[in-house]
Amino acid sequence: MAKSVKERMKLWRERHPGIDKQVRDELRVEVLTYYGDGKCSCVHCGFNDIRALSLDHINGREMNDLTARVMGVKVENSEGLYRRLRREGFPQGYQTLCMNCQWIKRHDNNEC
Repeated sequence: MAKSVKERMKLWRERHPGIDKQVRDELRVEVLTYYGDGKCSCVHCGFNDIRALSLDHINGREMNDLTARVMGVKVENSEGLYRRLRREGFPQGYQTLCMNCQWIKRHDNNEC
């Protein structure tokens, strides 16, 4: 009997432990570096600990996650967003911020 894609992926992950995480980490560094003006750091304050860096929508999100779910719009996780941005050639509208700068920006701009 043919195995489902989910079953095959589970077997592959068991045979190749750590590779998925490595690929995800490399993708994250690539995207954050691109949107960090060539450095894997916050464009506002220069903080460079990747554990606290994130991708920020420069003009805020058009809708929050709850509104998106109610409207039936698919909400991407960060890995899906990173893959899409790379696939689309790193479109404008994003920046790398540390979590402190992102929360301050959200507060100052009344972003959702």
